[in-house]
Amino acid sequence: PEPRLETWASFVFLNLSAQGRPLADQLGDLGQYLHSYDFDNVVTVGRDEYEVNTNWKALVENSMEWLHHPTVHKQSIAGKVTGVARKAIYPHDADYVLIQSLAKGVSKATLDNEQGFPAVSTLTGANRDGSHYVLIYPFAMIGCDVDSIWYKQMIPEGPCKVRNIATYCFHKEIVARPDYEEIAPRYFRRFRKVVTEDNGAMEQQLAGLMSPFARPGSVSD
Repeated sequence: PEPRLETWASFVFLNLSAQGRPLADQLGDLGQYLHSYDFDNVVTVGRDEYEVNTNWKALVENSMEWLHHPTVHKQSIAGKVTGVARKAIYPHDADYVLIQSLAKGVSKATLDNEQGFPAVSTLTGANRDGSHYVLIYPFAMIGCDVDSIWYKQMIPEGPCKVRNIATYCFHKEIVARPDYEEIAPRYFRRFRKVVTEDNGAMEQQLAGLMSPFARPGSVSD
């Protein structure tokens, strides 16, 4: 069968299965939560690709939970993200989960001691008040902050290897700012440091799980 190519909010989705649901059905009402991010006016400004020695499901879980922030990100963003209230949204009949970070309009896209760009002018409501992190099953994650957007594809290359592709974006109005070249590197430093910290933690986790001394936890299957 021929692969299906569909688009949503400037993102392109490829489906190799003839039996899969249409993209609109898979994403359901996701657009109502993210509409004011104005994805059509977002441009890609950076892309990194990593080979991580871990299980892809562990890396996906790491991307959507926040219990690791105080330890794994102690030297980067823990001061900005630890203690922030969050709300999880599980749709009734769609293939995503959404985490709303209630950060009172403060960006978390730079390191603890660095200032960034102002919020994008199109944002309203909950989009202006905090960050949104959406996992589109099985392994695509989009992170939307008030001043920037990034997304990751955590592609399995086997049971113990993942190709982690991280892409960084800004809105056109941010890129057009006269101080863009001065401030944008602060975001790249943050993105790359945090992704590298997560990759390293997940490799250590896999090493522990594969140890002959490892024992199932209380919630293991």
